[in-house]
Parts: sequence; structure tokens; C-alpha cells
Amino acid sequence: TKEKIMQDDVSKYQEFPLRVTQQKLNEVVESHGVRCTHFDAYRFFTLPAKPLNKYQDLSRENQYKYEQGACIHANMDLVKWALKIFPLIPSELIIKILKLAIECRIVDVRASPYELKEFYESKENLENIKEFPGVAFNPDPILVETVAGRQQYQIEQNKLWEKAIPLRKDVLNCYEELISNAFVNQKMNSNNNT
Repeated sequence: TKEKIMQDDVSKYQEFPLRVTQQKLNEVVESHGVRCTHFDAYRFFTLPAKPLNKYQDLSRENQYKYEQGACIHANMDLVKWALKIFPLIPSELIIKILKLAIECRIVDVRASPYELKEFYESKENLENIKEFPGVAFNPDPILVETVAGRQQYQIEQNKLWEKAIPLRKDVLNCYEELISNAFVNQKMNSNNNT
């Protein structure tokens, strides 16, 4: 997550305390590097953190070159792409994509460097956290600063990627159908005008 590459006092960006020290965050970044390929995550890096990323030329214009199917943020973006054509996309598909996005966000939050245990144990907060049907919430952190945590994150990321593959294909098919029908209608209208 972007918090790990801020190389700055991350506590000023969040109200939650860190579960690891800022020094430990910096050590992890310096020893493993940063290989973020998702433009919308990268654009939130702090200025000192941007040069640490392996991919320096990320932009909206070349996003298609770098986007990876296993990227948690790219899979959350399926919601955005599906909603852009929502009236022309099945509601059942929207629900599946929302479920995936929630699952992705849960993994993203679990891998963050923040101590959220107290937040989740608060009765008031538990009442506000409503589970989406079919999505189980696991508040246990994924300790990505450890070898075992990085392996666990990769397993979770791969599971989400596998769930996203058919959804991504379905969204793409909806876009292709929309474009195909738009050009057919355009051709029919131009023939009627002659």
C-alpha cells in the first residue's frame, strides 16, 4: 500500500497509530524497493517516495502498458469501469464486482501499517461495519514487513486475481457489445439518411 512508501511521517496522514515503527517501514522499502505499476496509487506517493519506485514514467496516458491483473488497486477499479456503462451492464455483474472490490479493499487495509485492532474491537465501530453479503471481514493484519506476511499477501492477491479474471472478461464483453451496437446503429442511421 502507498503508506509503506511514503518515507515520511505516515502518522500525519491517518488518525490510526502505526503497528510498526516509521523506521521499520523505511527499512522495508529500502531493502525491497517499490514496484508499483498502478497509476492511481503512484500519484499519491510523496515526492521523496516517487524516485524509489522502479516505474518512473507512470501516467494516465500509459496506464494500459503497466496495469497488472493481479494488482489489488486495478481490481478495485473494475467498479469504476463497470459503472461507466452501468445501464448497459447486468446488475448481477455489478454486484459481483462490488463484492470483489470490497474483498480487495479488506486485503489492502489488512496489509496497511496501521494498528486497527482497537478500532475493530470497538462496539460502536462494529455496529457501523456492515458485511456485504458473501464477504467475510477478517481484521487480522497481514504483516507485509515480514517474509511470511509478504507470502500471505501474495496468496491473497492471487486469490483475488483469479476471482477478477472472469469479471474482467465480462466487463470487456459488455464494452465490446456496446461499441459494436453503437457502430451498427450509426451505420443504420447513415443508410437511412441516404
